[in-house]
Amino acid sequence: MGRTIEADYLVVGAGAMGLAFTDALVSESDATVVVVDRNDQPGGHWTTAYPFVRLHQPSAYYGVNSRNLGSDTIDQDGFNAGYYELASGAEVCAYFDAVMRQHLLPTGRVTYLPMSEYLGEGRVRTLGGGDINVNARRLVITHVEIIVPSMVRPSYAVDDGIECVPPNDLPRIREVRDRYVIVGAGKTAMDACVWLLRHGIAPQRLTWIKPRDSWILDRAAIQPGSQFAKRVLRDFSAQLAAVAEAESLPDLFDRLEAKGCLMRIDQSIDPTMYRCAILSQAELEQLRRIEDVVRMGHVQTIEPGRITLEGGTRDIDGSALYIDCSADGFAHIEPATVAMMVANTATWALFHAYWKKFCVTSTL
Repeated sequence: MGRTIEADYLVVGAGAMGLAFTDALVSESDATVVVVDRNDQPGGHWTTAYPFVRLHQPSAYYGVNSRNLGSDTIDQDGFNAGYYELASGAEVCAYFDAVMRQHLLPTGRVTYLPMSEYLGEGRVRTLGGGDINVNARRLVITHVEIIVPSMVRPSYAVDDGIECVPPNDLPRIREVRDRYVIVGAGKTAMDACVWLLRHGIAPQRLTWIKPRDSWILDRAAIQPGSQFAKRVLRDFSAQLAAVAEAESLPDLFDRLEAKGCLMRIDQSIDPTMYRCAILSQAELEQLRRIEDVVRMGHVQTIEPGRITLEGGTRDIDGSALYIDCSADGFAHIEPATVAMMVANTATWALFHAYWKKFCVTSTL
């Protein structure tokens, strides 16, 4: 029989959400907590993210309450120049490791079980095969699982001989290709496109397969510090005004764009997706350099010289490297009790106002 641990809370997942919740418990109460995670270090999906990943928003908005992330500086070069720093994936992983090792564990009230799987009903299985029973007296907090391309195979068929890689492999590929085909419409695909352009790949050699287009937030309006306060407050007020004036959901997004709260990459295409992707104007201009954008639905198969999509086929000449950025982001898991975190106050206010007007009062 495995050992038993008595605790007030069982937190499954040592990612951003799990650690933020644990940090709040430790700081604001005398609770004892068991943190279970399947990875060998804290950080959740950051531990497997592509190496050039950075936060969308300033580092100051991310992490746990008890410890600041980053050095509170403004970038002087690159596509984020003039804005507060964006922590890299490596920095985020090191940060969460420090939160666990230097803050949570020293309290003596946190038990950390890495490389372990939660089996349900308080049962935890370790890497060595042993079971631990956790008697959590108050609440069980389950994780929201984030899926990034390196965790899963592409959802479409890829013929033998086709080089299709997750964005994690890009920095290791030194052979020049005639064409780079980016599959996916989300922030990961945007990052892959910007990375290729930043390293000298001409936009004419990029093909971007986008099943749908996305609304985008302007990073200039999501900045801490007094020097950005007027812009942030102006954007916040504009969001609330758009919600108050809108007569429908499409009208809301049109008003948000007209007021400068949202952007789109291609002005001629109506976006049908909004997942709070954040870009600087410099990044937006880089993405607008890509002219070969394929909007024919999701990819079904990739074979030598041809891509088959829901809406037809597309021929690809020459040597091509396919970069799969099509992972869905959130795993499809059963609803459970979770701690909800929001990236910034303005986004929460917009969501709350939208919810009250278009959801709570809805007859659906």
